[in-house]
Amino acid sequence: MKKIINMLLLLAATTIYTGCTPEVEDAFPQTSAQRAIDVVQSTKTTLQSSPTGWLMRMYGDLDFGGYNVLCKFEGDNVTVMSDIYGSEEKVTSHYKVDQSAGIILSFDEYNKIMHFFSEPSNPAGWGLNGKGFLGDLEFRVLKATTDSVIMIGKKHYNRIVMTPAPEDWSGYLKKVEDMENFISSANYTLKVGDKVFPTKNSYRHFEATDTATGKTTDLPYIVTDKGVEF
Repeated sequence: MKKIINMLLLLAATTIYTGCTPEVEDAFPQTSAQRAIDVVQSTKTTLQSSPTGWLMRMYGDLDFGGYNVLCKFEGDNVTVMSDIYGSEEKVTSHYKVDQSAGIILSFDEYNKIMHFFSEPSNPAGWGLNGKGFLGDLEFRVLKATTDSVIMIGKKHYNRIVMTPAPEDWSGYLKKVEDMENFISSANYTLKVGDKVFPTKNSYRHFEATDTATGKTTDLPYIVTDKGVEF
């Protein structure tokens, strides 16, 4: 009987303690849903903040090197140019910014410039059928400031960086075209320390050969208006 009374007293004390325990207030003044909405809007505002748009370094299958993609975000639309289509072609389509285990930038409407890099059957015949260039249309935004936007392709995990674009898109792409023509006409060697490697310039990547071992190293690059960037 004594044991039963002790158990009842313990239960009563626990009930009283639980009833008097103060409620824990949220650490944030807003709900998680509202915070997600705010981050999405902040990212979208940053994308629209560059008056000249953004210069994206687009990489996929490194056998084909990298490409310049110019993007201007206005409202719910994005206008795109790229050196893959030259200095005159410009396409506008829809985009969206969503919350899905992080912030996702999606080029969710057909845009022949952006889709060139993601089509399973690449228009230029690049890559294996069903894989193509191995580029992305959806990107996980890791960082977004007025200086740069750093992203990872959601499907192929390529690291993509955007920086503020030059004002004259067509002029920039024309300089890239001229630079590529110059680069393709030159001969190269790669020097590492005291060693010199004969180097062949294949399409947007160098192939440096170690004459001692016969091993060839690929060095993908993107053409800029001032040269190449690895």
